[in-house]
Amino acid sequence: MRECPRCERCYEDDIVECPEDQAKTKNTLPGPALLSSRYLLEKRLGRGAMGQVYLARDQNLVTRRVAVKTVRPDILNDEDLQEGEAIARFEREARAAASIRHPNVVDVTDFGKSADGVFFLVMEYVDGESLYQLLRREGTLDLQRTITILGQAVAGVEAAHDEGILHRDLKPA
Repeated sequence: MRECPRCERCYEDDIVECPEDQAKTKNTLPGPALLSSRYLLEKRLGRGAMGQVYLARDQNLVTRRVAVKTVRPDILNDEDLQEGEAIARFEREARAAASIRHPNVVDVTDFGKSADGVFFLVMEYVDGESLYQLLRREGTLDLQRTITILGQAVAGVEAAHDEGILHRDLKPA
């Protein structure tokens, strides 16, 4: 799969120039933009230490947009881990995350490994602005709004803790 470095849209391997802004595309993931014959990756939403998150369209439910997190291959092939340990950990964490049911936690709906060896986690896509964007737009928030936002975050973390899950990567996004 190739990606435009400007607009972050995703394309098949044969597209070397972005049709939107004519920037040269770059290889980012092995295989096609259609992940596991089901999830059409449309645009990168973010990047983190573990991998990248893409906006995608579920081809089984064409109108459904999802967020797909791909795991960096080098993390799963880390020589410091025993063979298969990282993959088993990924699968355990995916199943654990899928067990959480709470209005302040996105649903995990699928996970797997593509034919090209890309491990992925599929989550509910929630459109909206991040906390960073909100603060840039509005500046300082009043106390009541801050308490409301923090209360929602704490309720989501509590739901994870109730399932025996420690988040380990909470970010104020």
